[in-house]
Amino acid sequence: MQAARAAACRVRHRAAHAAERALWHRASAGEPLADLFFTVCTRRQRALLLAACSVVLYTPQNEHFGIVPLEAMAAGRPVVACASGGPLESVLHGETGMLCQPDAGECIVQTLVCAQQKR
Repeated sequence: MQAARAAACRVRHRAAHAAERALWHRASAGEPLADLFFTVCTRRQRALLLAACSVVLYTPQNEHFGIVPLEAMAAGRPVVACASGGPLESVLHGETGMLCQPDAGECIVQTLVCAQQKR
């Protein structure tokens, strides 16, 4: 049983490193990363993704805290978030990001365009 767990762990470890290499290669080549989707990522993958992005869109409504905006701001990336829950306390509107009403899709699009232009 322990041998099977160890083998599964090695497979996951190799897969994570392969994903990091692919991510690093694409980011360093200037290729778009918009088509990537991670359900879980390593700290290193998160750092690569944050380094490669220009803005972080955080869409959960009424999230009690939300660590993603804090990680993005720690990486120096602006955050566009719903004006509800935790982001109301962590995102400074106009300074570290922008807050939009959850049902204001056009506002979110305009804010993303504005954030991209400021970068």
